[in-house]
Amino acid sequence: MTAAVLSAGWDYLEHVSVGTDSYKRACEQLKTELAASTDTDVNSRLAIACDNLDIAAQLYGQATALAGDRFNGPADFISTSAGWKASSRKHYWVLALANTTHFHPYAPREWWRYHKQAVAHAIDASKLTGIDAVEGLQTSLYEGAFADHFLHDAFSSGHMGFNRAASSAAASLVFHDQWNEKGRVIRDRAGRSWTTYGDGYLENNKNAVGRDHLVSTATLSVGGVLRGFVLGTRDPAPELAIWRALPYVIEAPETKSLTDDVLGVGEDDTKTSTLHPLDAINWPARKDRVVDVTTLGTGSFKNKSPTLALLVGYHVALPLISTPLHIGAGVTMPYGDHTAAFAGHVGITAPLGLTNDGLLEHQLCAGALWEARYSTIAGSLWAGYMVNFELGRNMIQLQFGPAFVAPEKEMGWAATLGFARVLSASGGGVR
Repeated sequence: MTAAVLSAGWDYLEHVSVGTDSYKRACEQLKTELAASTDTDVNSRLAIACDNLDIAAQLYGQATALAGDRFNGPADFISTSAGWKASSRKHYWVLALANTTHFHPYAPREWWRYHKQAVAHAIDASKLTGIDAVEGLQTSLYEGAFADHFLHDAFSSGHMGFNRAASSAAASLVFHDQWNEKGRVIRDRAGRSWTTYGDGYLENNKNAVGRDHLVSTATLSVGGVLRGFVLGTRDPAPELAIWRALPYVIEAPETKSLTDDVLGVGEDDTKTSTLHPLDAINWPARKDRVVDVTTLGTGSFKNKSPTLALLVGYHVALPLISTPLHIGAGVTMPYGDHTAAFAGHVGITAPLGLTNDGLLEHQLCAGALWEARYSTIAGSLWAGYMVNFELGRNMIQLQFGPAFVAPEKEMGWAATLGFARVLSASGGGVR
């Protein structure tokens, strides 16, 4: 297995840590259970799976980190492109931007999909001998690594509490980061309750209970694969134990927008301990505060000299409806007989929908530009279509549409190219 570059981030190392610890524990439990075994075939397969344990566990830990975040599927582990995919930031970000399956309710489903495959192939490998058995086990462990990656994600506080599929990529990332740090109270089907934190906080002292719960559950998962290979059987009891240990109900308050919070609009339930079933979470995350730099061009169809403005802007949600309001200020560029002038802008947007896992957000927009010329006030009113290309917290914004241009009182056009960064997100929870 090929190690990814460590500069990829602590999230990678956290997966390595949990995957390594869970593999070690699973092998130690199997060795204890089979200490008195006289079955030479069983002992041979146990040696294949668990000899050189520190190295085998480290490799499995790396595999759980690569799975899903850097590799598209188990076959990537043995492909000629494995080294490039493991170390490529470009490939990592391509996968990270379209990551709906890493969030609830999809993450547990992905765990079960890959885990079933891994156990079935491990049992098949137990019927083989020699190097064929080794290769068969390796194939099942690659599938098990994918299963366990999604299992790890299912315990992260930033991967729950909002509707990822209905959220844009930028809103999802910011909401995810906020709740990773804040943590959530969760309870499993067995009635155990604890506060779990998310990516970047696995080894934090305040997450000690959450880490222990995650590692013990991951041990059951990889243990099921190893048991399938060593004993040639599938034990459904650990699988049910994993199902009972998964987060079941969580503390999922809706995060209020900045304006709602400042104005005291709505109930403040962010400090309550109301628990909701994870399957009931249906509200998306929304971009709350956004800053941008925008180039706005507008002009009439008759006039060949358009107005070009450079604006610094701020988006904030309006109270109650959380419709984004944009306010900007800047200057217009000199053109013709006109010198540079102060310019102001105000606009609103309404969502049309998302495509490409929220990488593209489509909106209707309307706005006005004022230009303070020396002898008069000029400007334009427009409406149109806007699309956000969302890359992490950053966005590229394109807008175009018809405009009414003053003081010419003529119909024309307006178009913008903007670069924005999301500062905070709101929403989530149950409605």
